Amino acid sequence: MSLKEKCSNPMTILVVFLIVTIVALLTTFIIIRSGDQEITVVVQPLVAATTVTYDTVPVDQKNISNIQKVCRSPECAILSYQLLNFRDESVNPCDDFYKHSCGKFIEHSTQESQFSRKDLILNRLIKEFVMKTKKSSSKSEQVMIDFNSVCGRYQDPENYEKMEHLAYKDLLKDIYQMGGWPMMNDGLWKSIDLSKLIYQIGRLDEKKEYINLGLFTFDFSSTRKFYIDINEHNVTSDFGSFEKLCKVAGLKCDKKDYEERIKEILEFQGKLQKLHKNSKNKFSYSDLETNIKSIDFNRVISGLRDQKKTGLEVIQKRIKVERWKLFEKGELDSLLNSTSNRTITNFLILTYFQYTTYQLRSFVNDACERQLLKFFPRASYRIFARNHFNKENLQAVSNLVNDFKKGYIEMFEESTWIHEETKKKAIEKVEKMEKMIGYPEEMEKPGALDATFETINFTKNSSAHEILSEISRHGIQQFMDFVSSDTIPDLSRLELKTNAYYSPKENMLVVLLPFIDDPFMDYSFPKYAQIATAGALISHEIGHGFDSKSIKYNWKGEKEKWMEKEDLKEYKKRVECLILQYDKYEDPDLGRVMNGTKNRYELLADDLGAEVAWRAFKKSEAESDEKIFGFEDYPLDKLFFHLKALKMCSGRSQPYWITSNHPTHSFRVNGVLSNMKQFAEAFNCPVGSPMNPETKCEIF
Repeated sequence: MSLKEKCSNPMTILVVFLIVTIVALLTTFIIIRSGDQEITVVVQPLVAATTVTYDTVPVDQKNISNIQKVCRSPECAILSYQLLNFRDESVNPCDDFYKHSCGKFIEHSTQESQFSRKDLILNRLIKEFVMKTKKSSSKSEQVMIDFNSVCGRYQDPENYEKMEHLAYKDLLKDIYQMGGWPMMNDGLWKSIDLSKLIYQIGRLDEKKEYINLGLFTFDFSSTRKFYIDINEHNVTSDFGSFEKLCKVAGLKCDKKDYEERIKEILEFQGKLQKLHKNSKNKFSYSDLETNIKSIDFNRVISGLRDQKKTGLEVIQKRIKVERWKLFEKGELDSLLNSTSNRTITNFLILTYFQYTTYQLRSFVNDACERQLLKFFPRASYRIFARNHFNKENLQAVSNLVNDFKKGYIEMFEESTWIHEETKKKAIEKVEKMEKMIGYPEEMEKPGALDATFETINFTKNSSAHEILSEISRHGIQQFMDFVSSDTIPDLSRLELKTNAYYSPKENMLVVLLPFIDDPFMDYSFPKYAQIATAGALISHEIGHGFDSKSIKYNWKGEKEKWMEKEDLKEYKKRVECLILQYDKYEDPDLGRVMNGTKNRYELLADDLGAEVAWRAFKKSEAESDEKIFGFEDYPLDKLFFHLKALKMCSGRSQPYWITSNHPTHSFRVNGVLSNMKQFAEAFNCPVGSPMNPETKCEIF
């Protein structure tokens, strides 16, 4: 988004006006300190830069030069505001740098953290777009507009009963198309066509990661692999929803009979779960076809695909069968043959029914804007990219990633304890690590994302069940198309979330747009500020390539023990240092209840990311870069650490941190920086102080 567009927002104008006014006063004070000359400060309109004019009396040219090199963008003004106002200078930085940098954050934000605040803004931006746009020439936008219209009607208490009745009516129609549901006792069910029923009940899960087929699942991977796996989701009793369906069908349900049928279903489910044990055998797809005669897997796959498209042979070659007893010769066949067709049908349709009614309840209870992001992540992403994102950030971040990769290579080259062969493999992994910054290049083409919505069909007059079924069908077909192709780009990564991550099976870094937008990143930031804010977080994600889980994968994303045995032993010893450090950490809000073993992946990535971000900072020629308001004369080494801590500022630690896979925000500042001698040197922390302990953890 351009500067002009950002400044058109009234709240932005107000905030920036106040900040620029404060900065102007600070600037005046600095100039006055250089002499007693009369000075006039003129503040121009906000769309222009702040201008300082002087009379004809000479002033110190050095100070003028410094003032002219201050970053004047609205984004830098907000960064200055946060640095000045979030900190608590009453706290000694050598005692608790997190509180020193973030102690007053809670006075300036109602959100738990800057990440949660950003996600809330994203929700509101999408809501605002669909509410004000009545008709769009974009298919993806029109789909979202129609969805929001239906969602709004369902959430109107006056319409609810009528809308729910329509949804259950369409749900009943689909069950009839499956041949009927025996436990409804309406006499419609006659027999089972197992393979057909399996693909008919198939629903894509909400995270769009797998298709629930009752007896098993089809899972998808961004590596174009197709996994056949066990289904770990259990069916349960829900007489209330079943009774609603019966009423729509004009039937009176017998609760006692229903409970008998549920008992049979749960007994079958229990036997199925006994086959969810690891198998010593490896299975190819042809092995699966031989081992399970009751199911025609080719027919199931074809039933889930667009019948007009080819590529079944490609999918078959990319199928991976997970190693479970369920897929051993005769195991599933034996269970199915010993169970009545009526019970198998009841189980499969109950699987479908429970997930569908769960979605209907969510449709009514979840905020419509949240559902838009959940069901249409790519379309939401497109709206944000087109209307609210400054594309100049993309190149700036891409450059940062290149700098960090050089930093990791340098770190491995300078390591004093890993052997040359290990160094070579580690460096190769960094060099060949791929990156997706923002979105795949293929999506730059006008209409590219809209084209993926051509086959989705519903309108603002559709029922909730019709819409949710169509979203699932469309998502399944998109995954099938992706697996059967070598050219269709992977869009599954595009979610409108403030996130970046590393994928070990692809050796790829993914950085999503909201993560490199205000307040985390802006191309107008001085390079050192880019490195210390979003950059340090991105460096952390690259570090995940060498955490104790991803270290098992080579540069190709394949499992390989590429570290020398002696090096791996030392590596584990150094990771243990981080684990013990976190176990002993006393959080100011939670006390000493941390679990370093659970958090070990994040702890290691934090330490590596901080080390490499520092290396990039020292190579960035920061002294010649623009300054930040209020920090013109502040040592840049200190400012780097303040900037790094800034994005971790949050409210009080909540109990969920105890079970979270991420360390608390206070530790991600204090724990990480206490391991860096560069921090202790910058702030002159005495040895033995909390931020400069005698024992430090170091990885490579």
